Amino acid sequence: DFPLPEGVQKEILSEAPTSEWAKPRRGDEVTVHYTGTLESGEEFDSTRDKEPYTFILGEEEKAVRAWQFGIPTMRKGEVAKFKVAPEFAYGSDGAEKVPPNSTVTYEIELVKWMPRVDLFSDGTIIKTVVLEGSGWKMPRMRDEVFISLKVEKTDGTTVYEEKSLEYVLGSDLLGPWSKAVDRSLVSMKRDEIVTLHFAKTFDCGADPEELTGTLTLHQIYETKDISYKKEKTLLKKQVVEGQGYEMCKDGSSVKLRVEEAMDSSRTAIPSFQPQVLEFVAGEGEVADVLENFESAKHSFSLSPEEKMERAAAKKETGTKLFKAQRWAMAAKSYQAVSEMLSYVVVSELQGDVRSSAETLKLTSELNSAACLLKLQCFKEAKAACEQVLGQQKGNLKALFRRAQAELGLNNFAECIADCKRVLQLDAENRDAKLLLRQAAAAQKESTKKSKEVYASMFGGGGADAKAIAGSKPAPREELRP
Repeated sequence: DFPLPEGVQKEILSEAPTSEWAKPRRGDEVTVHYTGTLESGEEFDSTRDKEPYTFILGEEEKAVRAWQFGIPTMRKGEVAKFKVAPEFAYGSDGAEKVPPNSTVTYEIELVKWMPRVDLFSDGTIIKTVVLEGSGWKMPRMRDEVFISLKVEKTDGTTVYEEKSLEYVLGSDLLGPWSKAVDRSLVSMKRDEIVTLHFAKTFDCGADPEELTGTLTLHQIYETKDISYKKEKTLLKKQVVEGQGYEMCKDGSSVKLRVEEAMDSSRTAIPSFQPQVLEFVAGEGEVADVLENFESAKHSFSLSPEEKMERAAAKKETGTKLFKAQRWAMAAKSYQAVSEMLSYVVVSELQGDVRSSAETLKLTSELNSAACLLKLQCFKEAKAACEQVLGQQKGNLKALFRRAQAELGLNNFAECIADCKRVLQLDAENRDAKLLLRQAAAAQKESTKKSKEVYASMFGGGGADAKAIAGSKPAPREELRP
């Protein structure tokens, strides 16, 4: 707790509710009920028969000195008794009903308090929380939110108002109010309401005067890149936060209502009718845009044989999706097979079942590589091929698909090496011959461009520079002791 000086002693009469854990700080607006008594028990002041008292914590002239120490130790709803020495109460001067040098007792109930923040530490804009928000998320710069803002003069005249606005933090869409709104929003939660007090020194483009703004954060939009390659070709924008933390997983039964469909200009498509879809996630029963699911966490209660059955079914799903040229969905299905058939699972199988599991896993890795090549995810395709080659060094499909990935990565020498390895194992492989020619041509072109760049460094490609670029370096003279 906040340390109390020796002249202020506290006794809690009624604890605050357990849900109220926060305490006010200097600068916050607090509202209290209190009763002040002398050592004789005589009451000299009280708010119990009138409105509670509201003041800014830390403004000494608004309350006795002891309150500035005592109230920061309290929580909303708490009732406490403070015995206060004269130097922390009314001192040698006393008050109307308090004799000089009197020790007094205050019984204080913290009715409510509202955090106040000097947004720019210069007194121009003070933010006060009127209604606490819910949840834990707070927006960051460049996030999109749904807000309302109203700015009024002291006589109630509206200066500016936005009743419902989709706003991007940092966009300056709100003109002179933008910086204050941005600074406020980054510490607000959903459904939170704050007031903004603008001092006369604040420049809003009009005559200087005090203004009060009311800012409400209705919703925090969360936008995620759910495209397979994370290239922002498919974005999901959450406009209403869901319940709980778990997301739909592969294999889950899903019931989904599609409310609206819009074209590229965000205009509603008139012919579209809202509809409810029921499907199993990951089976390709609906469009890819709706298949936003996490990999399933497979239960440890399943036996290795049961996991083998699920993996086989998932591989068939992948094949169906591959034939439909739904490469991303197919890749996810094949990758799920590899996850299900981990080394531990396969090692627990016996005989023909174990052999089938090993084959199924390798086949799924190869098929995953084929999908990844279609998606131009060359690094990931290479990794899938190397999983197979770690078990079967001479696997033709793995060697060839790795060669394709190497070409996509501009690793021409590695591509050529893999193609030659394929042709050693299958001299008549037409695809490998074609890929080898492509890699050799690409390597030649790359070497040519490198020489041109090198030559340009020595005089823009003149005869002397070309001679330098094409010449071999002289052998270094051997150093002798």
